[in-house]
Amino acid sequence: MSSGQAVTQFEYRWHQKFANALLGLFGTNWPIFSLDPKSIVAQAQRQTGLLDYGNTSCIEALTKLMQIAEASQLTALGRLMTRSTCVKAIQNRLWLQHWESENKAYFGTVNRPIFIVGLPRSGTTVLQNLISCDPNRRGLPFWEILTPCPIDTRSKVDLRKRHRIGANIVAGAYYMAPEQ
Repeated sequence: MSSGQAVTQFEYRWHQKFANALLGLFGTNWPIFSLDPKSIVAQAQRQTGLLDYGNTSCIEALTKLMQIAEASQLTALGRLMTRSTCVKAIQNRLWLQHWESENKAYFGTVNRPIFIVGLPRSGTTVLQNLISCDPNRRGLPFWEILTPCPIDTRSKVDLRKRHRIGANIVAGAYYMAPEQ
């Protein structure tokens, strides 16, 4: 897709068409395609073994997001990716809630955080990397944004696992959309 090409003119690549066709054979009634918030939360809870996600604001937001996703008539691949992303977000919420309750002393106050917000491909990552060069600042690497809490009690194993999650997501994104 060229920089001047509208999204409505986007043409799927052969592997995207193949994945959509293959997944479409199953029909979108399978649980892996469900955009039901309760199903997403249940899967995240099953996979983490945790139940407490804190206050219900994340569930309210998930419910609204899934209403929009349902109205968008996503392809089978789009439904699968949307569900997967939301399950990961709820897992992070569960891990964060658990980790915070177990490590209250670790959580200090962040003084004057800097939030960088912008449209995709607008230079936000470059700006974040530039600000992170300041020795008085700490930026979040991509793998830490994806999996902010430890998922293994062994620190070296945990770091490898979290790095692998980030690398796999980046590799998958570049495979599906190499123009990124």
